[in-house]
Amino acid sequence: MKIPVSPKPFSYDDIDFAEILSSPFSFPPTDERGRYLHWDKVRHLDIDDPWLHWRTMRTARKIKSRLLPLKTSEGGVFSFSAIEELDKFQHWIDKNAAGSIGASYADIFSGGESYLFNSLIEEAIHSSQLEGAATTLLQAKKMLREKRRPHSHDERMIVNNYRAMQFIREIKKKN
Repeated sequence: MKIPVSPKPFSYDDIDFAEILSSPFSFPPTDERGRYLHWDKVRHLDIDDPWLHWRTMRTARKIKSRLLPLKTSEGGVFSFSAIEELDKFQHWIDKNAAGSIGASYADIFSGGESYLFNSLIEEAIHSSQLEGAATTLLQAKKMLREKRRPHSHDERMIVNNYRAMQFIREIKKKN
């Protein structure tokens, strides 16, 4: 795996906001296609001044950032930039990566256990894939249904995710 090139450090205190605001860019936190680019990608864009473009994007992200109530081990704060494109992507994930949510009420309760089993399987697989597991949905479902031992790190992620969800379900039943 290639490690991306980091940009040279700059301080927001040193930014000439007049220069950035008068730049030919529209001061977006993303590129024109809505992508949240890293410096390693921006530096290869076919534009006049990639460094100015990067500082412009970073400044826009900083302006839109929200602080989290978390601290680093050195006492620093965590923040994130809530941009529209990421909100849309998160909404898409919420809608499309969650089992058979569209099943009818009658279907769920007539075959409740199989519905729950399928939902747990799909949730475990999709969660693992979002974390980087590389396998197909069909292969992963087959492995879990047949209770086959995982043969790779990716399959192990899926099995562990599925077992964790079963464990939580059992604890919930006890309480």
